[in-house]
Amino acid sequence: MKTILAAVRSPRVTFHGEYMNHIVKSCYNVYLGSKNANTRVCAKAVLAQIVLIVFTRAEEDRMSVSRFKVVSISELLEFSDQNLNEGSSVKLVQGLINEVMLSNHGVNEEFVRNSENVEFKSEDGDESRVKTEEKFEEWVEEESSLREDRFLLFTNLCKLSMKFSSQEYSDDQILLKGKILSLELLKVIMANSGLVWRSNERFINIIKQFLCLSLIKNSALSVMTIFQLLCSIFMSLLLKFRSKLKDELGIFFPMLILRILENVLQPIFIQKLTVLNILEKISKDPQLIVDIYVNYDCDLDAPNLSNVFAANICSIYSFI
Repeated sequence: MKTILAAVRSPRVTFHGEYMNHIVKSCYNVYLGSKNANTRVCAKAVLAQIVLIVFTRAEEDRMSVSRFKVVSISELLEFSDQNLNEGSSVKLVQGLINEVMLSNHGVNEEFVRNSENVEFKSEDGDESRVKTEEKFEEWVEEESSLREDRFLLFTNLCKLSMKFSSQEYSDDQILLKGKILSLELLKVIMANSGLVWRSNERFINIIKQFLCLSLIKNSALSVMTIFQLLCSIFMSLLLKFRSKLKDELGIFFPMLILRILENVLQPIFIQKLTVLNILEKISKDPQLIVDIYVNYDCDLDAPNLSNVFAANICSIYSFI
């Protein structure tokens, strides 16, 4: 695992397309198939870190990024595998991740600086000019492939999160673990989406086509971990993509939030607490409150979300 992460981390080793998919699948299968706690935590952490590396490079559109965000194991185990968040496993794996990500092995500062300012000079006439153009085309092809990697990885994770058990094997725990892992990785991606991707039309369309469909399909499940992950992803969409996903978020509000708020007589404590935490985050963002009111309450064809939120919160407090 350490070797795989170090190879992906290095700007001198490139994995694109199916090669990157094979790396992700290998870590995925190690997590699903291992019974050792340290191995499972390590596989999940390495997967999350690889996702952050791929998406950070795609955000900056270059291989050589001087610093990546380091995944936090305790945050990664917030909703699932909480039993692994005890003992020495977390400290051991966090130390491994930190060692690889914070070291300069394979990362040359001059290489980083040169890659930021690519300049080709021609001194030997037409022949040099042809070689220069070929080098530039190779560089452009490599840079654009970074974003293709992101699109492919994101799409595949969405598809994995939409796999359901067959009627013959209705209680497939391996499939359920894989679904939860996919949603956890999607949560990491959405929480760390930068400014470039918030305005990238192709990425927005992929979110609409795959991620939103995944949220809708998985909202019917009664697994609490999945519900918490869906709410976390929904909150990231609301905070970062609400200007592009007005119609989609208008569907998720009643599907994830209102149906829990309105279920007063048969409350599920963790669900209520999760939804109330979301409302607390919304209430702390004045601009978000204004946007919800303008986009929905002031729209004749949309539900009056602000009004419904206020009424349901008052109803909840009346039972306390």
